[in-house]
Amino acid sequence: MGRISKDDVINFTRQLAAFVKMRFPLGESLSHIRDGFGQRGIAEVIQKINEQVSRGDSLSRSLEPFREIFTPLYGKMVELGESSDELEKALAQLTDYLEFNRKILREVNAALSYPFAIFSFLMVEIIIIFSYAMPHFLDLYRGMNLTLPFFTDTVITFTEIYFRYHLAWIFLLLIVVVNCWHLIPGLIGDRMRLRIPLLGILFKKLSYAQFARSLSMVLSCGVPLDNAVDLSIKAVDNQFAVMEIRRLLPYVKGGKSLSEALASVPYFSSTFTWMVAAGEKREQLAETLLDISEYYDCEARTSLFNIIRLMEPLAMILLGQMVAVIVISVFLPLYQMIGTLH
Repeated sequence: MGRISKDDVINFTRQLAAFVKMRFPLGESLSHIRDGFGQRGIAEVIQKINEQVSRGDSLSRSLEPFREIFTPLYGKMVELGESSDELEKALAQLTDYLEFNRKILREVNAALSYPFAIFSFLMVEIIIIFSYAMPHFLDLYRGMNLTLPFFTDTVITFTEIYFRYHLAWIFLLLIVVVNCWHLIPGLIGDRMRLRIPLLGILFKKLSYAQFARSLSMVLSCGVPLDNAVDLSIKAVDNQFAVMEIRRLLPYVKGGKSLSEALASVPYFSSTFTWMVAAGEKREQLAETLLDISEYYDCEARTSLFNIIRLMEPLAMILLGQMVAVIVISVFLPLYQMIGTLH
């Protein structure tokens, strides 16, 4: 089975929702969707799902062997849609939800790529300067009987350390680490992302938006609060956030309202808790959670814009200062030497 992307799952869900809306038989719909994917990995999965449906299993039951592709939340929404004869609505909600998550993650990754590209350029520039330019000046100044300025002496010392300890490889490794930080898997990587200054707040708001939207979707289908919270937790991408949000479960299973449970878990902000409490008072919790999701989506976009606006000039200032120090340190002894000749 080949690699199955989130885009494949979204396209599958969107097409199936359309065919169900047009009242096409489920088996024929699955066969047509499978053919549309050609040789891609998800085509094999759809074929196996179709085989189970042909044997009389429900769609939700047919999805169970593929929990890594179709999450428990996905399967539960399909099950609820089948039991209420509103499969089309459930699939449409799932499509909107999956596209929402994909859009957020793509925007974050795209926006953060620019400052990381600037940082990579800075590291490459350092490697080139200290690997090819500085050795020539180092040999020149060693043969001159001059008292070198502080800047020049510091840069020469750094150059010697650079070659002695092979710092070029360290800089290259730093470039890889910085540009692949978002690929660090598991709880450790997710915990790091939430603790990075400025970026941590952004990722926390994204987890709020994901949790609120998924919980709104499940509650709107009539799922009890404790089951809805359990399903919605698994929809959050950040594993450390999942661990923190999971602390809600003992409270809601013990009979507390969602706002009371949120107030007992430090991970959630007072604003989030207050908005949920307002929704409970109006008896419109599902609708309020959807509004909360949109609110934190907007907040995350604003935070992202502010971070990029801050990082761009900082990166340029750092680049300019580095170049200025190197230029001053290289040419200052030459000016001194020219001055002594006059």
